[in-house]
Amino acid sequence: MRLVARGAVKIDERGFPVGEISIEAREWRQMIRLAVSARIIDDGTARTITRGIKFLTALTGSGDDLSLPLGLSGGKIRLGPLAIADAPRLAPPGG
Repeated sequence: MRLVARGAVKIDERGFPVGEISIEAREWRQMIRLAVSARIIDDGTARTITRGIKFLTALTGSGDDLSLPLGLSGGKIRLGPLAIADAPRLAPPGG
């Protein structure tokens, strides 16, 4: 297994991260199994994550390997133009 994140992020005036991070995960299914075993996530969450990653890997034909760029802007985490989650606030506004 291998998980690598590369990129550059800065904090905007509202305290949210802005930039792009490239994520590479090798043997991601094993990572999910370990997260369930360690009780970091439950079975339902694992199934949801697995379905989402299977969809993404089907688009790229990569199977057990996942490689994708995540954009951070406007307080959101984006996969291409699609906002997939709220970004965490990392600093107080204006700070």
